Amino acid sequence: GQPYRLVSESEFEFSLRAGSDTRYWWGDSAPRAKVENLTGERDSNAGPWQWPVAFRRYGDGHWGPAPVANYQSNGNGVHDLGGNVMEWLADCYRATLEGIPADGTPRSDGSCELHVIRGASWASPPDLARSAYRSSAKSGRSASIIGFRVARDL
Repeated sequence: GQPYRLVSESEFEFSLRAGSDTRYWWGDSAPRAKVENLTGERDSNAGPWQWPVAFRRYGDGHWGPAPVANYQSNGNGVHDLGGNVMEWLADCYRATLEGIPADGTPRSDGSCELHVIRGASWASPPDLARSAYRSSAKSGRSASIIGFRVARDL
């Protein structure tokens, strides 16, 4: 009976970084502990596949989506923002962050043909797992690497 919504890009950025200004929320290099479901060179699968580009000396035990909150939370106590699945956001996509609302609400100007996707997935190479990485897709797209998170205003 409560209203829920997709998270805005500003809310996602704040929640993911948790005060960090590093390449990833956990630091600037490959994780030293199991922090996210990411591409790791120690990951294995039932088939002959290997990651062509992966975090060195990292393995998280999953090839594909992992159960929610399977790894440690970030500094804000939030799980799975920098790995597992990329997340649909409420914002309309623009190539730059110029003009993004300062109040944290979603960007809704223009045609909104594309929406913002943020965060890394279980199949994202290290460059696409950066905290600053952002992408876009048309609203109807579905894939095993994309999910969503909802928020409720209190």
